[in-house]
Amino acid sequence: MLRKNLLEINGLPLISYTIRAAQAAGVFSKIVLSTDDNEIARIARGEGVEVDIRPESMGHDDVNTIQVLEEYLERTNAWSSYDMVCKMLPTCPFRSASDVKNGVQRLIDNPRFDFLISVREYEFPVNLALKEVDDHQVEMNNPKAYIKLQSQDQENFVHPNGGFYLARTEAFHEERTFFTSRMLSYKMPAIRSIDIDYNYQFQMAKVLMETMPEIFNDNPI
Repeated sequence: MLRKNLLEINGLPLISYTIRAAQAAGVFSKIVLSTDDNEIARIARGEGVEVDIRPESMGHDDVNTIQVLEEYLERTNAWSSYDMVCKMLPTCPFRSASDVKNGVQRLIDNPRFDFLISVREYEFPVNLALKEVDDHQVEMNNPKAYIKLQSQDQENFVHPNGGFYLARTEAFHEERTFFTSRMLSYKMPAIRSIDIDYNYQFQMAKVLMETMPEIFNDNPI
């Protein structure tokens, strides 16, 4: 999906949902949108946030968002300016302002931890995953899990949903990642954890936003 951040849901570009959730959370002293796309930059400025145009070296497909954040903090000499940093992906438009606010507060309230990520539960027990080893051949990834096939007997696993990634700035400077042993989670329901990577997910998101807007009343649209 090319330039998916500009696709509209209910008359609003996808990128605007993330910007407005960050603003409405009321916990950030500075909100910066990083992009190398002029149209996205124009929309972000119209939403009232600062825009940072990425250097050309950060515009390649093999550059990840962690590298973009690191480069920005280095270039602007901002490592010591903020207590926390937060990464929010524009492909998760239904995370709410309250999700973000409560996640930040959870990290503040737990000083033993330096990182927090938003997550959702797997829809299917991950212990029952099958590993593809060849054409049409699969192997049990965890054979012991198949002794009890009832889903309620399986361990609970969650995965990042793209909503937000939080870190104490000093710890992020040291680790250069959000995934460490000092990591908390903030669980979000499946309906607010839709992460749009493919067209079918975008179409699902459109239907949800247009037919069930009450679910997302926490975000101003």
